[in-house]
Amino acid sequence: MRFIVHGHPNTSSTHRTTIEFTRDAHLSERGDCVLGVSAGWKASDARRLAGYDRLKVTISVPGRRLADSFSCTANKDARVSDEIVFRKGGFVSERTLGTDAAKAACDIDRRIVRHLTDPKARAVVTIEPMRIRAVIFDFDNTLEEWTCTQQAAMDAIAPTFMERYGIGRKDFFDGIGRIIEERIGTDPDPAHYGRKHWFKVLLARHRPDLTLSDRELTGLEDAYWRRIDAAARLFPETKAVLRRLRPRYRLAVLSDSDGYFGIKRRRIRLLGVWDRFDVIMTGDKTGVNKPAEINFLETARRLRVRPEECMMVGDHPETDLIGAKAVGMVTVHAHKSRWGSCAHYPYVDYRISDLRELTALLARYGAP
Repeated sequence: MRFIVHGHPNTSSTHRTTIEFTRDAHLSERGDCVLGVSAGWKASDARRLAGYDRLKVTISVPGRRLADSFSCTANKDARVSDEIVFRKGGFVSERTLGTDAAKAACDIDRRIVRHLTDPKARAVVTIEPMRIRAVIFDFDNTLEEWTCTQQAAMDAIAPTFMERYGIGRKDFFDGIGRIIEERIGTDPDPAHYGRKHWFKVLLARHRPDLTLSDRELTGLEDAYWRRIDAAARLFPETKAVLRRLRPRYRLAVLSDSDGYFGIKRRRIRLLGVWDRFDVIMTGDKTGVNKPAEINFLETARRLRVRPEECMMVGDHPETDLIGAKAVGMVTVHAHKSRWGSCAHYPYVDYRISDLRELTALLARYGAP
């Protein structure tokens, strides 16, 4: 939907939570949320836009390289007539077309505001569905069935720790589980996700009298990853979903480091999906693991899209989605592991249990 708004001497655009466009030609000094008057739009167009999930609003000045924009969540119950209102908060009324707006009147480029204090001035307002152009996936327990694979590797290597170092099966599993809990989502150092590091920490806690050589630790790590490679498998729907999305969207993997990039790269190639992605990113490339925002920003940059044009899909809300939401991405919790099984997360936009549900979600954002 596109329409023209006119300027008015009382345009101040200083309201901190709301922005409004009105069909009325009059504007009082108290109308600090109004950016344009004498606007013209079709009510049917506004109702159609209310059916989408996210909207993008752009205000531009014809003949000048001057524009500003923001995104918001569409109000499904909007029945706009003489005013179109966007709010930073969640309050809705029939004239509210969008909530959770990224900007209010006070945030709009001041050059546009000054331009619209002239009664002869014009600006063009474009309201359109927020298009998703790229889908970014976590890998472990999102595309790959990781829990069982890791369990198989742990089962295979646990006897070695008992036979060589006297660490029983329960202490081995509890110790590794504790190390994982200490790191996932909280420790940003990719090197601390290497299994050699995990085994070194485990031995230091249970057998401080032992000092293993780097060669011995590397041997344990290699044995672990050989078992991972042998047991690795994708979720049944993964390949079909990637094949369906590939022609219409740019696709990426954004995954935490396994200690160094070569490990994840080998497994993605082994599982036959390397060529399905435009970008494959791990914490090794940015120097920090998720949820650091740089990972999401850098992935979007390499995909050549804006963060708000991305949908991030992951199984661990606190690791995969909190940083994505902070930079403006649409977030999807793929509930395929124990993470976040019961909790509600304000930074999760959608929750799915099967990747095939993505097709319907993406349809809410219109064609890319």
